[in-house]
Amino acid sequence: MRIDWHCVCGDGESVHRSHPRDGEICNGHCQRTERECHTGYRPIDHSYHPPAFKAMLAALEGDEHPWWPAAYTCDVSSDYQMLREIQTHWDADIAGDERFVWIVRESGTQFLPLAYLPTDEHSFMRQALSYHKRNHAEARIYFWDGQTIARIDYDRAEDILARR
Repeated sequence: MRIDWHCVCGDGESVHRSHPRDGEICNGHCQRTERECHTGYRPIDHSYHPPAFKAMLAALEGDEHPWWPAAYTCDVSSDYQMLREIQTHWDADIAGDERFVWIVRESGTQFLPLAYLPTDEHSFMRQALSYHKRNHAEARIYFWDGQTIARIDYDRAEDILARR
């Protein structure tokens, strides 16, 4: 699977171009901001593979649709960054809570970290899960319990989010 890693400017690779006259350019959201990357695509450092991310990649490669996600693979880059954020920048109350529900579709992923549930006052994660259940019955749902990743169904995912 090819992952469309984010550039350090925050945009995906697809908005970066090599132009014969102007050189490397970015047509992304970073223009005229402090993150503007004038020099073209520079992928984020994605060399660190924590156990959860290794398990995610293994699940994608070992399942019946190893090409999923086929589109919007930049979602996997977002999931990776969120996982890193949880591991390194959260306060002591939730540091180390890497458990998550992960929904994989042909067109992208949805990463639902349980560490966010206490601050999810508008129930975004439960609403996202409900949306996918209604509209993406074919999706594969996984749960990382902090040690292993397992394939689950929507009902089990709802139970996990409800119990928190």
